[in-house]
Amino acid sequence: MERATRHNMQEVVEQGMFVKHCKVEVYLTELKLCEDSNMDNVVTRRFSKADTIDMIEKDMRKLFSIPDEKETRLWNRYMSNTFEPLNKPDSTIQDAGLYQGQVLVIEQKNEDGSWPRGSMASKSSGASNLSALPKISPSSLTNNHNSSFNSRK
Repeated sequence: MERATRHNMQEVVEQGMFVKHCKVEVYLTELKLCEDSNMDNVVTRRFSKADTIDMIEKDMRKLFSIPDEKETRLWNRYMSNTFEPLNKPDSTIQDAGLYQGQVLVIEQKNEDGSWPRGSMASKSSGASNLSALPKISPSSLTNNHNSSFNSRK
């Protein structure tokens, strides 16, 4: 079904992690879409919580005139420089944890085969931003609270 037509329809969406409920989706999730090469050009689109990452990528390809043969990848942008790869095409918006107003970035592979953001391992939020956190040694995790509990008797 065409995206323009779908926006006028309401979908029944399955919600819940353990106990599933079906609800009519009245309000679509508004996502902000942009290209890695021009993050100032942000386009807002509405999607169903049941739409997949693959569907969003196809819409972004059309929106930004990216040919089908060009390799791309999608990123979830949390803050000005925190990105998380969206690399499960079958995940729904709900499964991926995307929220109202979330910024999604589409990145195109360079002609030389490299990626503008580098490899996923070095540029993902999990690797680059967590490395700035303090290191915790196993010895600091031992339970040293016994003395304070014993003094309460």
